[in-house]
Amino acid sequence: FFDGEIEIKSSSFPRNYLMKLLPTEEEEGSNWPPRPLTLQISYPFNYPLEAKPDFRLIHDNNVYEFPSKRAENTLKILRETAEAEIGMPSVLSCIYAVKG
Repeated sequence: FFDGEIEIKSSSFPRNYLMKLLPTEEEEGSNWPPRPLTLQISYPFNYPLEAKPDFRLIHDNNVYEFPSKRAENTLKILRETAEAEIGMPSVLSCIYAVKG
């Protein structure tokens, strides 16, 4: 799922992590883009009790491989899931919501 691809970008707040999202065997060749997506996650000081993480997608796919509308929808799902789970750690739930 993550293939050991987690990189810590910052140890002060906001804390920033990069997670490389790779398709599962079942997802390969489906709607998943051909090149990996990297999810930048920024944790604010008061996460998870009062705030949600911020997400940004980083990738090398072109607009035909990963259209802007799909990227926007992916971020929307991440943010809506995080909003629904304020008060508890939510990053993995957000990723599962996108992958599902």
